[in-house]
Amino acid sequence: MIAAACASGTQAIGEAFRLIQNGRVDACVAGGSSVMLTPFYLIGFAGLQAVAVDNGDDPSLACRPFDKRRKGFALADGAGAVILETLAAARKRGAPIFAEVIGFGMSQDAFDLNRPCDDGAGAELCMRRALEDAAISSDQIDAVNAHATATYSGDLAEAAALRKVFANTWQEVPVSGSKGAIGPAMAAAGVLEAIVAAQTCATGIVPPTVNLLNVDEGCELDHVIGEPRDAGAETVLSVSFGMGGQNAAIILKRHKEAQK
Repeated sequence: MIAAACASGTQAIGEAFRLIQNGRVDACVAGGSSVMLTPFYLIGFAGLQAVAVDNGDDPSLACRPFDKRRKGFALADGAGAVILETLAAARKRGAPIFAEVIGFGMSQDAFDLNRPCDDGAGAELCMRRALEDAAISSDQIDAVNAHATATYSGDLAEAAALRKVFANTWQEVPVSGSKGAIGPAMAAAGVLEAIVAAQTCATGIVPPTVNLLNVDEGCELDHVIGEPRDAGAETVLSVSFGMGGQNAAIILKRHKEAQK
């Protein structure tokens, strides 16, 4: 069992990847679930000023990642799971293959219980570790599935980290986040976003960040806005950053036998 807030699901996938990579198992189910729509969590996150509480008449607009009008996230229940296995095991049972995991990295900010380092140092470190593990450079990443919580400090720190990791190419790598559409499902978030990332690998299509209309200053990236983008993406970086500075990143790559 892994308890690392919003990084839990991604860490679970990473640990399953390690078990298979090290020959401990041939197959492993990695997943996460959260029940967040309760008074306890709502009051707690509202007290931290992390929840969007004033969004007009349309609750579907509550979560606005990287947007000038963002006021925090909207709590969400959720669950998801993926099956990781060796190629031989997948072929033996005739399983559809969507993508392969090629890299995993973690880090810990040790900075604050509630917010990340302003410069995104912890997020940057876990992404660099995933790239090192995959033995590729950042210019070989075709798209990013961002954490994108719509919190003021979180979005700024994440954008800063991505600009550092991608250096001179950060304006050329499509970035999208899922939470504007589904909210942050905490322990399930990383798994749900990995599923989106795997589908991006299989199809090459990067989904838009829902509710992102006007990019805030300091959040500048190559955001996918409005419509999906057929970017021909084959290698995707998916990142998750949990409260208390818990960070995780995985890199997925299209396999030649991928199912679209």
